Amino acid sequence: MVSAIALVAGVSAVIAGSLLLRTWIRHGGASGTTHFKRVQILGHASVGILGVILLIVHLAAIQDPRWGWTTVVVLFTASALGATMYLPWWRRGRKGLYGDNDPAGFYPAEDHFPMRTVLIHGGFADLTWILLIIALLVT
Repeated sequence: MVSAIALVAGVSAVIAGSLLLRTWIRHGGASGTTHFKRVQILGHASVGILGVILLIVHLAAIQDPRWGWTTVVVLFTASALGATMYLPWWRRGRKGLYGDNDPAGFYPAEDHFPMRTVLIHGGFADLTWILLIIALLVT
């Protein structure tokens, strides 16, 4: 049951993350002004999606602990990569200040991230690996 809730949290994190990635691309992050390296944001997204896929495999493999702990490591890696982007963004004070009010692309792409979406994404992502650890320790 806890693993299934972790899966829902993981899918929710992927959905919120895809909204952030779309915002980043739409505001020129892939080729324009950004503090994020392309490999950093795409690596974070790839590892996070891989973690959710591994979580599905873990659930399909009848809760095999080997898949579960591998998934925890992958999800924690995705969280660590996310923290390398979140902490500098937070320190710069760019908490969704500009929204869509930057038609000229003057501000970095990540300055358009809605704060609520960033917090939802990170909260669900961390909840995913925390719940999975709880599920693995209980069983």
